[in-house]
Amino acid sequence: MTANVRVAAAAEGAQSRLVVVPVSAIDTTSRSEPSIWLYDEGTGRVSRKTIRLGLPNDDEIVVLEGLSGDELVVSGGLWRLKENETVAVRGL
Repeated sequence: MTANVRVAAAAEGAQSRLVVVPVSAIDTTSRSEPSIWLYDEGTGRVSRKTIRLGLPNDDEIVVLEGLSGDELVVSGGLWRLKENETVAVRGL
């Protein structure tokens, strides 16, 4: 399962924009730092990237560092993924 990264406007005086992803996209299972799996449409492969998180809001969480906002993130089946693995995408 993939999810689009959402970019939201921040409150005045705060960062100019916030990158928001589903909580289900955050991988905390195999590292001390949170990470996220990115899907590359050109190669069909996934890669893990370390990120810095902000506060959650219901089923979403702000990513403070590590994403620009135009990535495709994997939001399901994270425990099955391996670095540079080719995956089949459903519902993109």
